[in-house]
Amino acid sequence: MTMIKQRTEDHAIQTRSHSKAFKEGIGILAEEIELALKWNRPSILLAVHNSKTGRIDAQRSLEREIIKREKQVARINIESAKPDVIRTMSETPNSMDIVFFVSGIENANQESEGKVYRALNIRRELLVEKHICVVFWLSESEAADLPRLAPDFWAFRHRVVEFAPKHGTKKQSIPIGLLFWKEQIQWMEEDVIKNKFAYFEDLLTQLPKEEGAAVAHIDTVLKLTHYSWLLSNLKKFEGYLKDGIEFLEKYPIPQYQAWILNAKGIGLFEGGNKKDASITFSHALSYDHNNSMIMMNAGITEYGLGKNREAIFTGKRAIKNDPDNFHLWRVLGYLFLSMGKIEDAIEVMKKALVINPHNMDIHYSLAVCYYKNRQTSECAKELSIADIISSPQNPLQQACVGILIGKSSEALAKLNQSLEKGEIKKHNILRDPNLHFLLNIPEFISSN
Repeated sequence: MTMIKQRTEDHAIQTRSHSKAFKEGIGILAEEIELALKWNRPSILLAVHNSKTGRIDAQRSLEREIIKREKQVARINIESAKPDVIRTMSETPNSMDIVFFVSGIENANQESEGKVYRALNIRRELLVEKHICVVFWLSESEAADLPRLAPDFWAFRHRVVEFAPKHGTKKQSIPIGLLFWKEQIQWMEEDVIKNKFAYFEDLLTQLPKEEGAAVAHIDTVLKLTHYSWLLSNLKKFEGYLKDGIEFLEKYPIPQYQAWILNAKGIGLFEGGNKKDASITFSHALSYDHNNSMIMMNAGITEYGLGKNREAIFTGKRAIKNDPDNFHLWRVLGYLFLSMGKIEDAIEVMKKALVINPHNMDIHYSLAVCYYKNRQTSECAKELSIADIISSPQNPLQQACVGILIGKSSEALAKLNQSLEKGEIKKHNILRDPNLHFLLNIPEFISSN
């Protein structure tokens, strides 16, 4: 049964249409290996691919090329119990007639507390002495860590081939709806938001502008700033933002100074001024150094500026400050997804789910990741679990589920109807994290 399944998968790969870049990458690796085998010399090749399914495609395509040359492939997934993969290869009988495929560096390295990278550095010369021919299959993060954590091994490499992600190379922007406010407000219909806005506007007129009521006053202003943003009322948003900044200049409270600047940063980010947004989030953190949510916002802005590695570093630092905050894990997952690092996105979304297994939004987020990675059964499973918790609560969630189950036309038609009825506004769609990854929002918006 396994052999039949393998042949079917291989046939699917053979008949699948691959990009020119994919074919060129396989050609480069095959040529390097052929020369190494012909002249009995070592070959240390690094193949970088962030999509798991795409990496499997590449491995099998290259394996077929190697078999054509009457050589065999040995696959090694590094384990934390055996971190010295070079020794494993060198002790394999007839190692000079084998092409090794090595993967799993990052996970094994974490579990073995750094032993994998150290072993690569220490044992690197064995690859030359034993004439080892090996392809290390790496994710982008593993490829980025190698020069830093195993510099001596990195210097021994012969060739690095980077494959384009399976779903295309175009980087996506991050949806503004992921940015954190002081209070995380769940979906509400616009009339409900307007009623709350009116209530807090009235409350604000009753609060004295004096030091004794400073916390109540600025907390109310922050609520009004947030509700103004939810209603996409720019005039009110800027007015209350200005009032809050001026009030805190008179009655400074560091925690609230951080939050009012955070609101300003969100406004700048949504307005397309990412550089000033980044500066503003940094300014906010100067008042509240360990505010994990503002820190994550800073990471999102770094991604918006094209600083992917800094974005992930900042995101992970935010989580280190507050590891039990599932919201942070979920947003980090979206950061990875925006970068095309789908396996990493799935991994951190699962961590968010461990913290809060009954949260519908996380199940939807994980389903989106599986959908993007073409893992249809896993996607369906997450949707099924979410449905047990509750049915979709609003038109945005309904559209998301519709697209994920393969009923895109119906889902978009219903989304159009919701727009026409005034149940949602265009800014709701523009800010939604899941729809951001599931449809061409600018095209959809322009057609309505």
